[in-house]
Amino acid sequence: NAGIRPDDLVLIRRGDRAESGQIVACIVDGEAATLKRFRRQGEFVILQPENPNYEPRILSIREFELGNARLVGVAVRLMRNL
Repeated sequence: NAGIRPDDLVLIRRGDRAESGQIVACIVDGEAATLKRFRRQGEFVILQPENPNYEPRILSIREFELGNARLVGVAVRLMRNL
């Protein structure tokens, strides 16, 4: 739904902070980075996939503090080959 297709390139501005509603690259439990919509609600972060085939991931702020989850950065540009 964000218009990101296979083989697209997404440029990420490195950083460990994001505003609610931004698309972020995030690493959870040491897995490969994933692109998700970032939403903060109180003491929780919801990583909402744009692809309806995937479920959202709900994390506590504590998981970020402990290093179990880490923001890599915020998506700033989408590039596509024609």
